[in-house]
Parts: sequence; C-alpha cells; structure tokens
Amino acid sequence: MNCTQPIIGALSDIAYGKDSVPWNRETTSDANVLLSAIESFSFLLALVVVYNILSYIKGLTVLLQQRSIDIVQGITLVQDVLDQLKELREELDDWNKIWFQMAVEIAEEVGTEKPSIPRMC
Repeated sequence: MNCTQPIIGALSDIAYGKDSVPWNRETTSDANVLLSAIESFSFLLALVVVYNILSYIKGLTVLLQQRSIDIVQGITLVQDVLDQLKELREELDDWNKIWFQMAVEIAEEVGTEKPSIPRMC
C-alpha cells in the first residue's frame, strides 16, 4: 500500500534541487509544503484509514457502472457493502489498532516520527 516513498523522493528532489531540472521558486516552495504534509504522521494515518475504508466500496462502484447490472442486483450489492461496513464499525477498536500499526510501518519507512500512544476516542 505504501506509495509514499516515490512521491517523497520526487518532492525532495524538487524541493531541495537534487533534480537536474532547474525548478522555479514557486515550484520548489510548493514541493516543500507538500513534502512536509506527506511526511507528517497524521497524514499517513489518514491515508491508511481512507485507503482501507474506500477499499470496501471500490468493487461496488465498478460493478454498479456495468451496463448489465439491474436495479435488484445493485441494491443487493449496496446492502452487502453496508453490512460489511456495519461489521467494521462493530470491530472498530481492533481495526484502529491494525491501521495505526500500518501507519507506523509506513512512517518508519519514510523516516517520520510517530506519536507514542494512539488517541482513542
């Protein structure tokens, strides 16, 4: 799932002039701002959570766009995804721990500091 490493590398090259392309000041400034955001643990954690939540609906969106699907099949597919999301909500504490650990692993790969204790609401 970790797509951040190549992005961080490219932004670093632009922000710090490591690339052979002479970037203008605005571009290097924008790259630096984006790099700071991407390297923050809160961004990485949000990325992991959103990625995992959206993975539940990705298949549904593809299937609902098919011409061969009828309304009854569509409703059934939507209900299946809703049931899966309800199950996820019931086990949210467990999933939070798993997703936090995934974000920690990504943070370690990119050299980002993580908070010592995850916040639990």
